[in-house]
Amino acid sequence: MIKNNKWISYINGYLDAISDINGSQREFYIRLSLFDSSQLSLQDKIKQTLDNKNIEILQVEESKKISITHFLEKLMIFKPFTGLYNNKVDNPIPKKIEKEYTNYILFHLSDYVDFALEEENIKSPYSQEINLGLVKNGEDYFIVAAQKIEDKELIWIFFYNLYKKEKITHLFNNVLLYINRKIELLEEQKKKKEQKKYSNGLTEEENEKLASYLPRIIENGYIEDSIRIEFLKYISEEKIIELEKVLFQKIKITGSQSLSVGANK
Repeated sequence: MIKNNKWISYINGYLDAISDINGSQREFYIRLSLFDSSQLSLQDKIKQTLDNKNIEILQVEESKKISITHFLEKLMIFKPFTGLYNNKVDNPIPKKIEKEYTNYILFHLSDYVDFALEEENIKSPYSQEINLGLVKNGEDYFIVAAQKIEDKELIWIFFYNLYKKEKITHLFNNVLLYINRKIELLEEQKKKKEQKKYSNGLTEEENEKLASYLPRIIENGYIEDSIRIEFLKYISEEKIIELEKVLFQKIKITGSQSLSVGANK
């Protein structure tokens, strides 16, 4: 375990403060530890983090490629503001306050994690690959997220001391459902973006790339060879000739107008 990273210590102090917001006696907490990627098993890393050898891993869900914030936003804001809002139907935490609080905390935590990684010579952006685990320590149960980033690994541990096996298992499964749904939504958004075609059969990204050459073409008064080669990757020679006619003979182009390159007119 890496113990001399000042930002990891700072993050855990920040997490300690959050665990006290509800005014109770540390009903829950989240801890973060940093390790060099090594031959140590996840079980051994959790033992070091909790400083306890009686660790049993009950379940592991591997390789969830998603931001750690989706794990944290489900668990970080667990029972906040109990001192201000009773857990009753007629006095719930206002959604606006909960959302603002969540966004504020996650925004700062993400920055602090970036700073911790920079101290280890890891620059953002970085890919996320997270293993989620349900862990037992005697009569206590923990939810763990192991986050691999280059040659380092962040271990997040969530504990709620009022939850026994049935409830913590239910919460663990809810976290999995929540994260899997997030992954599905991100994949759907990516697919929609890739599949979005204009009348010319190109995607928005492809059209934007080709349109970026238009100011240079207009300035030159012709399509130079290097740009023509780029256009030929996406549209035919016939379409390029048609485009030249449109540009130089049929329409007056102003700086405020946009053009879908190679579209049928």
